[in-house]
Amino acid sequence: MKLSRKTSIIITTIGVLLWSALFVIFYAGPHEYGHYSEIDFGSVRGASVTRFRLTGDDAVLESKKGQGAQQNDVLLLVRRGMSTTTQAIIVRDNEQLVFEKNLESGDYEAFWMNDVERFEIKNISNNKRFLLIPGEYTYIFERAP
Repeated sequence: MKLSRKTSIIITTIGVLLWSALFVIFYAGPHEYGHYSEIDFGSVRGASVTRFRLTGDDAVLESKKGQGAQQNDVLLLVRRGMSTTTQAIIVRDNEQLVFEKNLESGDYEAFWMNDVERFEIKNISNNKRFLLIPGEYTYIFERAP
C-alpha cells in the first residue's frame, strides 16, 4: 500500500494535533499535572511528597527561613480556621510539606539556630522550648533541655 504525499502530510498533521490536544488536557487543565516538574524526585528516594496549601481561614502567626543546608525550608506557625491550637509546619521549596505538628494552646516564637542548624519554637507563656532537628526526609520534634 502506497500513500500519496498529500495523504501522508494530512495523517501527520492529524497526529500532531492529537498529541497537542493530549498535552493541553494534562498540562493546561485545572488539575495539578506538570505544576511541580522542578522537584528533584531523586532527592526524596521513596518518601512521599505531600503538597502544602493554606486556606483562606488559616492565619500565619510567624515564619522563619532556614539557612545553610536547610535554606529552602520555612517554618510556619499557623492557626487553622477558628481553632485555638497552633500548628508548626515546615515547607520545603514553598510547596512540599516536610513536617506538621499540632502544639498546645499558647503564644509561640520561632527561631533559626545558626550554630546547630535547627529550628527552635518557644512557648512564651510557660517558656517551654522545642527543637526541630533536620532528619533525612522530615524533621525530628523534641523538647529542648
